[in-house]
This record gives sequence, C-alpha cells and structure tokens, in this order.
Amino acid sequence: MRIKSFGIPANLPNLNLPYFPHGMGLKLAFLLLSVGCGTQIRVLTPVQQLNSRSTSALKVQRQLSSGDNHTCFLDSDGSVHCWGSNNSGQIRAQANWTPSPVNGITAAPPPLDPTGNLDVTGIAAGNFHVCAVVSGSLQCLGYNGKGQLGTGAIGPDKITPYMSFSAGVTAVATGANHTCAVVAGALKCFGDNTRGQIGNGSTSAQVVTPFTAIASGVTAVATGLMHTCAVVSGGLQCFGSNLLGESGTGSAGGNVLTPYTVFASGVTAVAGGSYYTCAVVSGSLRCFGANGYGQIGTGSTSSNVLVPFTSIASGVTAVATGFAHTCAVTSGALKCFGRNAYGQIGNGGGTGNYTAPQNIIVSGVTAVAAGENHTCAIVSNGLQCFGRNNQAQLGTGASGKDVAVPLSIFAAGVTAVGTGLFTTCAVIDGILKCFGNNGEGQVGNGEIGGFQFAAAVTVATGRMSEISAGSNHTCWIKAGALQCFGNNDYGQIGNGTRQDNVPAPYTVIPSGVTSIATGLGHTCAVVSGSLQCFGLNTDGQIGDGSTSGYYLAPFTSISSDVVKVYASSYTTCALKKDGSLWCFGSVMKGLFNDGIQDYSDVSSPTQINLPTGVLLSFSMGAFHACGIFDQSSTKKLYCWGRNTSGEIKNDSIFGSGLISELVLTSSTLESVEVGNLSDNYGGGRTCFTDAGVLKCLGNNDYGEIDSSRVYTDILIPFALLPSGVTTSSARGGPHTCALTGDDVLCFGENDYGLLGTTIPDWTVGSAVQMFHSTGI
Repeated sequence: MRIKSFGIPANLPNLNLPYFPHGMGLKLAFLLLSVGCGTQIRVLTPVQQLNSRSTSALKVQRQLSSGDNHTCFLDSDGSVHCWGSNNSGQIRAQANWTPSPVNGITAAPPPLDPTGNLDVTGIAAGNFHVCAVVSGSLQCLGYNGKGQLGTGAIGPDKITPYMSFSAGVTAVATGANHTCAVVAGALKCFGDNTRGQIGNGSTSAQVVTPFTAIASGVTAVATGLMHTCAVVSGGLQCFGSNLLGESGTGSAGGNVLTPYTVFASGVTAVAGGSYYTCAVVSGSLRCFGANGYGQIGTGSTSSNVLVPFTSIASGVTAVATGFAHTCAVTSGALKCFGRNAYGQIGNGGGTGNYTAPQNIIVSGVTAVAAGENHTCAIVSNGLQCFGRNNQAQLGTGASGKDVAVPLSIFAAGVTAVGTGLFTTCAVIDGILKCFGNNGEGQVGNGEIGGFQFAAAVTVATGRMSEISAGSNHTCWIKAGALQCFGNNDYGQIGNGTRQDNVPAPYTVIPSGVTSIATGLGHTCAVVSGSLQCFGLNTDGQIGDGSTSGYYLAPFTSISSDVVKVYASSYTTCALKKDGSLWCFGSVMKGLFNDGIQDYSDVSSPTQINLPTGVLLSFSMGAFHACGIFDQSSTKKLYCWGRNTSGEIKNDSIFGSGLISELVLTSSTLESVEVGNLSDNYGGGRTCFTDAGVLKCLGNNDYGEIDSSRVYTDILIPFALLPSGVTTSSARGGPHTCALTGDDVLCFGENDYGLLGTTIPDWTVGSAVQMFHSTGI
C-alpha cells in the first residue's frame, strides 16, 4: 500500500525526494508564524473592569478579537464564534486530526448497514487519495487529477467514496497517483502512467479506465512511487519505473512497460517503497532498488542494490515500506531499518540511518503499514504508530510533534491499517476511520481541507467573559478559569509541553483570572491581582529578567495590584491599580514612549512614561502604541512609536512619533485599537471609536480602512462605519471588523476566510456582514 513523494532527486545515490504538492492541493504555505496577534478589544477603565464583575448577575461584554489569520467574537450570552484560518486548531479541533469514520462508504450489495458494521478487508492510501475494499467492492476518494479514482475521467476530486468496482475485489494498492486492484484474480490498474506503472506497454500520461495488466493468478499487489509489483501464482512480477532498480530487472534506469518476473515462486507478500521493493520469499525478506538510507538492510548505504538482497533470513510474514524505511513482521515481532529522520524506525534513537534491522516491538504484531515518514502496526488487536506527525497522521489528536517510539492510538478492535503520504486509515470494530492530511478530501469527512472557515463556527457556549485571539492560538476566561488551545510551539498553551497543537481547550489556571492577553508565542493573565505569563521568552516578554528559553507553565511576572494586561507580538504591558503602566519585552521604534528608535529588549517589568491624565483605553502593536487619556474631563488620544504609514499622524509618513503625539481631542472618545502587529502586512494601523463612529488611519494595503484606496496610506482618520459601533478589532492581519448593533461587519483582505464570506481569497471589498447576534 504505497505512497510517496513527487520529483526526482538530482543526487540519486543519496535519494532524498522533496514533496511538491500539485496545484489543487492544500496551501501548505499557510503556516506563517512570523506575525503578531491580538488581544481583547473592548477596553474599559481599570476600575470599571475590576468592579463590574459580579458572579451573581454577570452580563457578558460582547467583544471582537483578531489573531494573525483568524477572528473570534464573544457574544453577549458568553458563546464564542470564530472564523478564518484553523491551521493550528485555534478555532476548533479538526475532524481529520482524530480518527473519524469515512462518510459515504457503502456495501455492495446490500446497502449500508446503518449500524456502521462494514466488511472492510483492505485499505490503501496514496499521496492524496484513499481506496478501500468493502464487501468485495473497491471504493476510492480524494484527489483524482490523474484518474486514480477509477471514475473514467480526470477529476473532479471526490469527498465521498466512488465505487470503482462493485464486486470481486480482494486487494488494492495505491502509488503516488495510480491505483491497482486484484479483481477476480486479475490485476487492474488506472491513473498516472508516465513511467509505465499501469502495465499497458506504454507511458501514456493517464489511464482513466481500469486496464488489465495481468489476466489471472494474482493474489497480492504493491505499488511504489511510480512502479507496481504483484504476486502471481507464487511468483513476483513488476513493471513501471526502474530508475534505481526498483522493478528488479538486475539493472537500473528506464522504465519496464510490461510485467517482468523477478521471482518465479515462493513469494507470499510484497511492498513497494519510493524507489525500491521488498518481498517475502519462503519466509525471508528480500529487497532491491535504492539504498541511499540503508532501507535495503545491507548494513551500508550503498547507492543501488540491483540483485535481491536477503535482509532478514527467516520468519517474515509481512512487510511495509515507506519513502526510505522498511518494517517487517518476523515471528510476531516488528523489525525496522532505513531512514529515521522523524522517528519512523521507532527505536527512540537518533535521526540518522539504520542500515540493519532494529527490534522495535517484541511480540503480538500481526500487520504493519508505512507512510512516507511514519509507521503504524497492529499489535494484539490495537493500533500503535510512530514517526512524523506534521499532518496529524499518527492519530494523536494534534499535528506537529514527531513520535520516536510506538504510541498506542487504539487499544483494541483493529483489523486493518493503511498509510499514505500524510494520511492513515484503520478499520476499528468494523468501521473505516481515517485521519491526517485532508487536502483532497481523502479523509472522507465530507470536507476538503477543513483548515479554514469562511462562516462563523460556534466554538464554545457557556459563560466566557473575555477572549483573546493569538497568532495561532486562542484563549478565553470561563468562570474565572483560563482556557487555551491551538498552536503550542512555544508553550503558549501552558500545558507543560511544547506539543505543536492542542486542539481542545486546556485549563491553564483554574480560578481567579480577570484579564488575558496573547502575543505571537506567549500568553499572560491577571490572576487575583498578579500577572502570570508563559510561552516564548526570546525578547523578555515573560518578564523573568532574561531573554531565553520557554515557560511551559505560568510564571509570576508581577506579584500584585495588576488590573489589566495587554500584549503585542513580543511585548507585554500591565496596568496597575494606581494607573501606572509597566511593560517588558521587545522595545522597537519607540514602543515604550522613550524616544529610542533602535531595537532592544527589556526583560523585567519597567514603568513607562505616559501623558498626563487617567488612562481610559490602551492598545499596542509591535511598533506603536496608543492610549485615550482623561485630562480634566477632556478626552485625548495620544500615540507613540513608528509612523511609517501615518498610523500616528499626518507627517508625510516619515515623522518619528517616538514620543507621545496628540492625535485628536474629543469628549466622546470611547476606545482605541492598534492593528497590524508585524511587518507581514505592511505598516501599522490605528482605529478608534468616537460617539459610535469607527475611524482608522495608517496602512491600507488591503483595503482594511478604505477599499477604494487600496495600497494608499490613510493619513487623516477615515470613518469606516458612520454610527452604532460598540466594539472593533484591528489587531490581527490585513482586515478590520466591527460590531454595529447585532451585526459583525468586516473589511479588507479575505485570504483564509478572514471576512467570513465565500468570495475568493484576496478579494478586497466593502464591508461584509459576517455574523448576526440577537444578543440577550
């Protein structure tokens, strides 16, 4: 059941093929972790925040909070609704991260038993498609750009299974973009044929109608990246690519266009790696082809093994091959060798190459499957997996951290397992479940991708009182507890680990939390008057006096008198009861109102200079900050820091702004919000509400202020919405959102579904209604 990567390496002896996704695949470039993130939006005076919270009659303040590529809205009933990118689980746990039943699998005949008890006897996963043998039928789903689903045409992709054959199927194997099935003893193949892997005597680009490559006697089939092998009347026949000797002809180079007999008899099982093949012959494991990582098991990494080599002498009953690693079941034990860059060998050792078999699991193993860089085995009817987990292919419930030793995914009930490039499928208690990459719908959950939401998703209901959207993580306060989920590369979830993604809310602090703020890779909370922070500390943003390491659990940065916390990309500020503001972390372009332009770090809480008066509202980005101050009953908006896009004042865009500048005076000023927390989306942006009118100035590259003047900086405050605005969010990426009455309206760039509409990515337009809330 094989898989593999696209492309041909320049250095064949040290084979290391890159993965190049096809045009219809996932946008893997969405993992941009280089920009800032948002915190809470509705900022009241410190006394009001502190005194207005009543556990007996809590009226939740409606809020908007923008992260880097996602936005969340806290409704007046305490429910959380989010939209935009979900690449790290910051909106909700994704169905394809944990094993989910494949939708639409049907028995043939009779119709699907509604209890879900399916007779699934075989599974195979290609690069972006999955096929299963179900009650003798062959059903496939996912990418069909090469005709590999057997529909008789190129495309479209299928998000529910297509029945390629209705009866007689006993085995199936999938290459990168082709499929072969054993049907009533014949081998039938379809899909990509650029290397002759369909076996029709040519290298025609695609074969969309199943071709009979071998007429009878076939009992098993395996596919590599672009070659096919079958067990035929006890012998082994191969065809397709022979670039490194993987078709077993005794030479390397070219293509084998019709079946070639490698072994005449004694073959009981076969597996195809990227550019190599292994077969079980009279109980021994014999392999041939590429050996740049030691995947043949010769004890070395000699380039090509053209004559079958005996890797294991006896007792072998099953074999699986990945991109460049091999695993075999030998007398109930699992042995693996070859490349171990991601822990796919499972021995817990280093990331080098293991050129001889390693003992991984000592007993109880009945089946094994290998993806490109991960391995899964059925052990005493349970499923254990190890290796790479960048696309959640191990079924741990999250993507990210690799696993170097076998990890139990299911304890019992497993009867079959199949693995693809970044996808794994298993039959558990008769139900086919898949998890991992779903770029072409191959997981079978009825969706394609599922990494973004263009409509608001209700993330949680209850009595959340404040929410903060980080770059790729989300936190909220629920009944005084701090809960976080999403990306955890830097420990910003606070669960004591750096597990890459935490897809379900984790309770970091159980009680006493009154204010929260999230940065690029850190989180801070006010807990019974103290300030506690955790996560990334490279710029001193945790406030421990250093600029190194990660805090995996909360650290007390300030011990008392804190009423409010704010955060930008790499900086934290805390407001105390006496109205003083204490900050630490990255100091760039005058962010600390000190007149210093150059980059520096302040790793301990430091009181910063503020204009006179009582601070009513405050917000900061990576390079500038703004506050509304009450000066003898007169409200004034001051800003300081970088002014490259006119985000502070109209000063030909080049004014320094390194010391607080008076932006405007108005008796009806309500709140201020600083946007664009890094340079990824251009310069800075300042938005404020004045008598219910939302006004902004600064960077407008994506129409986030005025869609009629895209790529033109707005130097004089521009009214986005004329009246009725109660809260706004401009902190995240290239978009602005506002709450007017019961409607959330958004402007700007729409990649990742940021505007909450189905209009195309990168569309810049006028305000779009995102969400309607009836309120309480």
